Amino acid sequence: MSRLFLVLAFASICCSFVSGSSHVHGTIELDAANFDKVVGKQYDILVKFDKEYPNGEKEDEFKKLVKLVTETDAPNLLLAVVSCADYGEKPNEGLLARFKLQSDGGSSPNPKLPAYVFIKKNSSTAIRRYTGEITANGLGLFLKQEARILLELPGTNKRLDKFAAGFNSSTSDEKQSRISKAETIVKGFTDKREAVDGDFYLKAFKNVEADGLDYIASETARVQKLLKGGSIPDARRRNFERRLNILPSFYVGESDASISSAESNAKKAVGKAASSKSTGTTAADKKADAGAGAAEKAAEKKADAGAKATEATSPPKAAKKKKSTKKKAKKDEL
Repeated sequence: MSRLFLVLAFASICCSFVSGSSHVHGTIELDAANFDKVVGKQYDILVKFDKEYPNGEKEDEFKKLVKLVTETDAPNLLLAVVSCADYGEKPNEGLLARFKLQSDGGSSPNPKLPAYVFIKKNSSTAIRRYTGEITANGLGLFLKQEARILLELPGTNKRLDKFAAGFNSSTSDEKQSRISKAETIVKGFTDKREAVDGDFYLKAFKNVEADGLDYIASETARVQKLLKGGSIPDARRRNFERRLNILPSFYVGESDASISSAESNAKKAVGKAASSKSTGTTAADKKADAGAGAAEKAAEKKADAGAKATEATSPPKAAKKKKSTKKKAKKDEL
């Protein structure tokens, strides 16, 4: 039995005896005494730093995330919690300082909490801080990108995800087989929203076959830029967010080197596009518009067809009343 297993077991047992404990099933409790015995060892780990007795919407979203992860095949991932007292003795204050999460000016409660930090296995330096909105979907996407696991997020499909994982590094024949099977699955979709997401999977399969993981990195950067670019119709925003959930599935099962290379190439492309735009050239904008134009509009049209059809067959009551009034007026004239 490994020393790490004993540490985790002891931590779990201790949690169950803490008076009034707010322990979330599916997580382990860490503190200053056991933190370095667990973190940076053989597991990827997401650590939540929070007050001792968290509650409210943010805690509810965390519990949804935990449930999502526990229902996923992710044997190399741990979810952990560091409880931080804001009165009396503060045994974990050193951990807050280490990750620059201590309260400015000593204000209570600490406005920087809850905070989420992801630490790669076998490393004390591969650390990523989550800076997005605290939602189960946002945290799930963060974990999917960092831990490279398959999570069921809005837009994703478990069967298609299995074909996406490791697709880039598979043989040419295997790629063709996966694409063929994916096409069969998508053809069977009857739900319009599911069909639109399925079409994007197929587009991604074919682009990765042609351009490798560079497509995933560049498409991710492009969609993120569009989402930050200002006013976007709600339907299109939701469509883009679902795409961001799908894209990391193609990173699962791939090497760190190939992913790093693709992301580096995407950053260089973004830099060149920014430079081109600053000199008055609109090539970058045209490229982004082309990607977000016909394909996205077609997807929205397909997804919203049912709603539009319903509206078309149900004229507003005001219009009916107006028509009835006109008929009555004409009758009075006669």
